[in-house]
Formats: sequence, structure tokens, C-alpha cells
Amino acid sequence: GNNSTNATAGGGRKRVNVLTDILFCPFYLVFSKNHPHIKPTHYKFILLTYILLFLDTLAVGHCALEIGKTGPSVHILFGFEAAILAVGAINTLLLYEIHLIDGIFSVLHWYLGDTTPSSSSDGVDEDSDEQQQQQDADPTTTSPPPTQQQ
Repeated sequence: GNNSTNATAGGGRKRVNVLTDILFCPFYLVFSKNHPHIKPTHYKFILLTYILLFLDTLAVGHCALEIGKTGPSVHILFGFEAAILAVGAINTLLLYEIHLIDGIFSVLHWYLGDTTPSSSSDGVDEDSDEQQQQQDADPTTTSPPPTQQQ
């Protein structure tokens, strides 16, 4: 009798697992596949770049203090080297932030869709007339033949 109870309880747990999978699978697919994610490598990259910048700043500060205590020495060379590395890290972070801002705009465009208004209600594009006049005036430009709208 004990084995049949365990089998039934195990089957019940399997049914609950299948039901929860059926209920949450669509949400998982919607939220994991269709939405953009930031990969862990991006977090690692930013973290390591900030660590590099922090260490370079410490090195510049240490070299400046040593130069202040002992006077001109080889610490000037190391201080400038650390400063150059810090400028490189700042440059990298700024480029990444530009990339991040561009990504945010791409995600917003993805969420909002194409929200550009149509140029006119009758379906005729006013810009195409201006473009056609410019092309007619310049005989060196070639354009495909106009399509007939029905």
C-alpha cells in the first residue's frame, strides 16, 4: 500500500509541474525571447574598466605624493603612464556609454514601433514630387521607372 501512495503523490507532483509549466511557459517565452537583455559580459567589461580606472587614479595619486615628498624622480614617468592609461579607460567608458544610449534608443524604438506619421491622407508622398523634379533637372541621375498605383 505504501508504494501505491508514493506513486500517486509523485504523479500528482508531476501534474502540478506540468500545469505550472503550461501556465508560465508563455510568460517565459514572451519575457525571455522577445525582450532585449544585457549580457553578463557587458557587466564584467564595465566593472573591469572601472577597476582599471580606479587603480590608475590611485597610481597617479601615489606618484604625485612621492614626487611631492622626494622631488623629481622616476615617479614622474610612472605618473604620466598611469594618467595615459586612465585617459584610455575614460575614453573606453565614454564610448561604451554612447553605445548604451544608442541601445536604449533602439529598445525604445523596438517597444514603441514605427510611430512616424504618414505624410498625407491620400497616400501621395509630397517629397517624391520634389525628388522627381530634382532628378529631371539633373540628367546624370538614374532612377528606376515609376510604379503604377491601382
